[in-house]
Amino acid sequence: MAQRSNPPRRVRRKFAHTDSSTSTSTSRVSDEDDIQLRDSARYRQNLLTAKKLLLCLDYGTTLTSISYITFDPDDPPTDVHPRGVRCIANWPAASRFVNAASPFVPSESWYRDGNFLWGHEVQHTLRNLSDNDDVESMNCIIQLPKLLLDDDGESVDNDQLSQPRNALRKVGRTAREAIRDYLMKVFKHTHGQLAKYEGFNNTWEVELVLCVPSKWSTYAHLTMQEILLEVVEKTDMRGREFSIFIIDEPEAAVTFALRHENIRENIEKGSNFIVCDAGGGTVDAITYKVRQDPPFRVDEIATPAGKDCGSSYINQAFIEESRERLAHIIELGWGPVYSKEAVLQEHLFLNFEHELKRIYDPADWEEGESRSLRVFGLREDPTRNFGNSMFFITKEQMENYYRRSLEGTVDLIMEQLEQLNGQEVKDRVVAQGESAEICMHRAFEVGQEMAAYETIYFSDQRVFQHYRIDHSKNRGHRKAGVVEASLDVLRRRNMLEEKINEDGDVYYEVHYSIKLEVNGRNVKATIHCPPGQEVQGETQICIAAAFSPGTN
Repeated sequence: MAQRSNPPRRVRRKFAHTDSSTSTSTSRVSDEDDIQLRDSARYRQNLLTAKKLLLCLDYGTTLTSISYITFDPDDPPTDVHPRGVRCIANWPAASRFVNAASPFVPSESWYRDGNFLWGHEVQHTLRNLSDNDDVESMNCIIQLPKLLLDDDGESVDNDQLSQPRNALRKVGRTAREAIRDYLMKVFKHTHGQLAKYEGFNNTWEVELVLCVPSKWSTYAHLTMQEILLEVVEKTDMRGREFSIFIIDEPEAAVTFALRHENIRENIEKGSNFIVCDAGGGTVDAITYKVRQDPPFRVDEIATPAGKDCGSSYINQAFIEESRERLAHIIELGWGPVYSKEAVLQEHLFLNFEHELKRIYDPADWEEGESRSLRVFGLREDPTRNFGNSMFFITKEQMENYYRRSLEGTVDLIMEQLEQLNGQEVKDRVVAQGESAEICMHRAFEVGQEMAAYETIYFSDQRVFQHYRIDHSKNRGHRKAGVVEASLDVLRRRNMLEEKINEDGDVYYEVHYSIKLEVNGRNVKATIHCPPGQEVQGETQICIAAAFSPGTN
């Protein structure tokens, strides 16, 4: 497995167990059953031609994309050029706003009138609202749920996250449920595109790469892993073999960026460089030293950091101020065909994104200068800086919109520089196994169903083995999976011990062992009865979230 150099950020958890009838694991895991393959000549023939799908999910705060490559699992590529990476496209309703070939789909959804809208469908519906539509339902649009996945709930007064919190409360959903519902649609579309253009089917091997913010906690990694395991199961994306690989977003960014010749030519062995991954919701900064070139190998030399100061907060600041400036106006546009909200979405918010925000350079603006966005139906009002169908924005206002994002990004980079203690920074880039065996025993009443089962738990805290799993000292644990075995075969073979308790009641006692074998990013849990001998039951559990992002 790939290892990271100092400073360590997270450590791999070790397995532990209790003396009770359930076993406790301090590794981050999630329940996942083995897949039983059908033994038929046709199926075996399909396996001979099956491919491997390497799928990468970049679930962003504002935009989501899925990229992939396919190859022969018996002859994997040693190097992949960025031009060899393909992307899922043709997102529903995309052609109304962007080129259908665009790989990006908005990371937003809308629970509206019993329907679930997602991606481009949300903006398409907003821009076609009439005065007869229920504008209040806009409060049920789910945006930025990713930022709430690792939210401790302490900053409940943070205005930046009040909208998604209120929207989730109105529709009776948690951030986890909203993300799951959204990704269910994303992966359903992905399955259709892969089946149509690549011939994807359930005989393929699938490895899913998940990019995560560097500041995410173990809890967030585990929650996202559990969401994806449910999503790929329900959208038939598991294939015949499935695994998850988790990588930090800035690490993924630098891996891609270093394939660019203009960046590589400035970085050599021994040089330091800072990567700033500025996304829609979060901005991550991380510093590397080049250990080897070629092949290119880097080590982290500063503790990575991240903040919620991405570009979506620029839009949010503009939208909030614009709504205040226009609050006294009841109608805009061309009468009752389109509502005021539809005009704002279509002509103000969208044009701000494309005509001002993406090309904004303060050096191009004179002090006191204003730029305009066309808003039909807006009457001239110099006191509010409105022209005839013109909405003016000053340089000072633009600076205020950008302030949170720019100051947060600068702070992150300065923190990285301070950790280097004066070391030179060459460049800044923005953009096999182990096993454990646990011996257990269980008592059965006469006539009781003969089954052995053990529940495996995850805990990110210290495990107190001499306390029960539900004791307050072991709070925070989460169920990872269950391994179960029927013992009827042992009863038929007279391998169960008949016992008599102090009251003279007869019961059976069976001794067995649990074996946990780590293989890559999965754990295989098996029940052996007698202990250490015959396998009576097994299950496979994904533990990708248990490792530091980037561990292979």
